Amino acid sequence: MRIKRLLIFLISGIVGIEAYSSTLVIHPDTISLFETQSGVGKDRYIQEWFFKRVKGSGEYEESKVTAQDSLVLYKFDSSYFKFYDKDGFLFLEGQRLAGSTFLIGDIKFYDKGKLERIEHWSYSQHLDTCGRNVFVNSEVPGKEGVWSYYKNDILKKTETYVIKVVSCENAIFKCVRITQYYTKNGDLKRRKEKIIWKRTIP
Repeated sequence: MRIKRLLIFLISGIVGIEAYSSTLVIHPDTISLFETQSGVGKDRYIQEWFFKRVKGSGEYEESKVTAQDSLVLYKFDSSYFKFYDKDGFLFLEGQRLAGSTFLIGDIKFYDKGKLERIEHWSYSQHLDTCGRNVFVNSEVPGKEGVWSYYKNDILKKTETYVIKVVSCENAIFKCVRITQYYTKNGDLKRRKEKIIWKRTIP
């Protein structure tokens, strides 16, 4: 019965996608999404993409799911999403891997169409020292690499997430966030480090 319902939903979704053909742009690897065409809301998209618990987004009525929503809520092939807010401005863009609903790699966020920040998410980080692969999070993506923050198209701050060795013998590692602030001219103004986590990897 559940399989039958899923098949009916997918078929109706495909028909719905055809109906959206004038506004929902689907390419082999890029899908444009619009807040105005979502039945479950933007918060639900954020929860699916980043595994966040957003207020009011934990449940949704299947009757409200649009053809566009199904592209976000269900696992399909790898896709690159561009999401536009209710005013038509680009709000977010990023890549989803096949078989997952999470976004991964460089995720770009915009404020009224202007680049606001670039976050980098990954399932793991490779650690050269000690010759080990250290998994930041093996089930859902975690923060990795360089995160960049902009204001009026000018780089204001970067946050770099680096895994460092505490002990090779006991396989203890820590994740350090290195924050750097920049002047309007692009010169480094201030730098600080903070340990995000420390753990023993079996």
